This record gives sequence, C-alpha cells and structure tokens, in this order.
Amino acid sequence: MKAMEGQLKWAMKRDEEKQMKYEKGKDVAEVMKWRQDQAKEITECADERGKGKKEAYLGDSRNFQEFKREAKGADFKRNAQRIKDEYAEKKEISEWAMDLKRTLPLEERKCIVDANLERYTLVQLYNIEESQREKLETTSTRNENEELGLGLMMLEARKERDAALQSLEFFRAQQRLTMPTETQIPTRPFVPNNRPL
Repeated sequence: MKAMEGQLKWAMKRDEEKQMKYEKGKDVAEVMKWRQDQAKEITECADERGKGKKEAYLGDSRNFQEFKREAKGADFKRNAQRIKDEYAEKKEISEWAMDLKRTLPLEERKCIVDANLERYTLVQLYNIEESQREKLETTSTRNENEELGLGLMMLEARKERDAALQSLEFFRAQQRLTMPTETQIPTRPFVPNNRPL
C-alpha cells in the first residue's frame, strides 16, 4: 500500500512538474508572441512616422521651391522696372542738361555753381574734421596701448628688482655667517694615495 501510495505521489509530482513546464512554456510563448507583436507595432508606427516626415519634408521642399521661383520672378520684375526708371531718369537729366547748355547763359550757370560750391565746401570741411577726429582717436588708442605695455614692463621690472634684492640680502646674510676656525674645508675629496677619482 505504501509502495502504491509512493508511486501515486511520484506520478502526481511528475504530472504536476509536466503541467508546470507546459504552463511555463506556454507563458514564455505568450510573452514571446506579445513581444513580437509589440516590436511589429513599433516598427509599423516608426514606418508611418517616417512616411509622414518624408511627406512633410517633400511638401515643405515643394513649397520652398515655389516660393523661390516666385521670389526670383518678383526680383526680376523689380530689377526690370528699376532699370526702366533709371533709364528714364538719366534720359530726362541728359535732356535737361542739353536744354541747359542751349538756353542758359554762362553767368547763370556760374551763379548755380557758386551756390552749390558753399554746400560742397561745408561737406568737405566736415569730412576733413571727421578724418582728423578718427586719426586723433587712433592715436589716443595707440598711446593707451603703449602705456599699458609700459606699465606691464614696469611691473615685471619691479618683480625682477625685488627678486634680485631678496637674492642679494640672502647672499649678504650668508657672507656674515662665520665659520669656526677649527673647520677645515677640503679642496678635493680624500682618496688613498692622493690620486684623483
């Protein structure tokens, strides 16, 4: 009876272990399938995002190219209009100058030149004063830089002087020290038979 009971227990234990292994394998398979599904979903989501980004980039690029095309067209039109306006203005000025040469006598033109001469003189004086001011500023800046350089050199010289004075004081203090008269200072190291090393 005990033997049958033991066999029954062992059989039940084996069945339990088989059942646990089966359930464990089933759980592992479910987890693996879940992970694969998650990875697949993530990949699909990334692909969708990539497609969306690519479409947005292409749309932006298309809009930018259209904007550039329109801007170039507008620039071309503006330049063409500016050239026409300049041409018309120069033509008008040259026609006025020709009429002026034909109609105005020399005295009237001389009066106009004299009236404008004062204005040009003022502009020239202003330009001269401005250039002199700039020269004065550059000179003062250069002088300040030189003074700073000299100050640094002076500071270094003071440091060197202080170091030299300190060295001199140390040397004088060493000279003042007296050596006992019994002390002999060998002129060279002692070697048997008085041969140099």
